[in-house]
Amino acid sequence: TVDLHIAETAALTMGCAKAQCDDIEWMQWASAAEEFRAVKDAQADALLDTREIKAMVYDDVGFQALTKCQFPDKRIASPDEARVLWESSGYDALDVRCDWEREDRGSIKAQKGSVHIPMFRSKKVYDAEADKDVIKQEVNPAWMEQVKARFADPESKLIVMCSDGSRRTQQALEALEQEGYSNVVGLQGGFNRWDETFDVALQRHPCAAVESTSATSKAQRDDVEWMQWISAVE
Repeated sequence: TVDLHIAETAALTMGCAKAQCDDIEWMQWASAAEEFRAVKDAQADALLDTREIKAMVYDDVGFQALTKCQFPDKRIASPDEARVLWESSGYDALDVRCDWEREDRGSIKAQKGSVHIPMFRSKKVYDAEADKDVIKQEVNPAWMEQVKARFADPESKLIVMCSDGSRRTQQALEALEQEGYSNVVGLQGGFNRWDETFDVALQRHPCAAVESTSATSKAQRDDVEWMQWISAVE
């Protein structure tokens, strides 16, 4: 009786396995993704090898095509690249700076502007012992939920900016990617460099640097030791 029961169970299992078998020849995801990246790289190389790009600036048609081909894979965008993505590729600018920074330095207000969701709450406080203003800060624990409320689709295209494109931008990119956001790009040099490239009406400053990949200049660098947002909210 036991042997018969085992045989019946085995037959049922084999029948179920046969019924559930998927006969579709699914693609190899890893190799397909690698091939897709190779095609995009080839397209970018082809554009660079032609004379279509007259200047590495946002309003050059060849540069626009190259930029759209390279992102979001390139991950960090110069102000000119970011403007191409922002104006013609459906990206939104996500400003993670604090309120006082936007009041002191300004923000993107022209066209569709930027979405302001600060990662930290902070304020300037005078330190009598140091005889200077210091920054008192705390994390905004609801930051990710606020981002999700504004950008519910993980396919949302976002350009993340802090003051100088370093600590907070990198933290925001890491946190967003952990939550499944796949089209996130950091603004190189942050708002400070954007502001040095374009005026409030988005006209290019005559002496603005063109497509430099150098590190943020000393004048632009944010010297505040910002907290680690991810570890603070865990």
